[in-house]
Amino acid sequence: MSTINFYRQARYDGGTRTGVEVDGETVLERFEPGTAPEDSALLWFVDIRCSGDALPDEAEAVRRWLLERASILRSGVQAVADELRAGIDFTAPISREIPNAGRGIEVQLFCSAIRRIEALRIAEALDEISSRWTEFLNGLAVVEAVAH
Repeated sequence: MSTINFYRQARYDGGTRTGVEVDGETVLERFEPGTAPEDSALLWFVDIRCSGDALPDEAEAVRRWLLERASILRSGVQAVADELRAGIDFTAPISREIPNAGRGIEVQLFCSAIRRIEALRIAEALDEISSRWTEFLNGLAVVEAVAH
């Protein structure tokens, strides 16, 4: 079974990292630095984890695959955002299924915040992912594989 993971993370220094992993390896990514002194500790994260037998494994094919499912994924993310308007219990990540991604494909959204104030803003982060899905995906650079 293959996996694709779209992620977005906010850091203590104000930076954000957005990317896509295939089977645990980053293939697409963008980092937007913050203005505070460098501190890579996370304030919150959102993962959209897909698994199935027929998932693409090449960076541009994965981008296309995620863009082709934009309406389903955006709708699922927005539903979770609507559910979490009051925030989340920041002691453990939450997990919600995003249905209808395709035959034999499972999609789960995971999100968590490190502090209570950030937990109250998690719905805003999800709103942004939903509304800017295409922009985020199209703005990711291909990460070249590192030779071992």
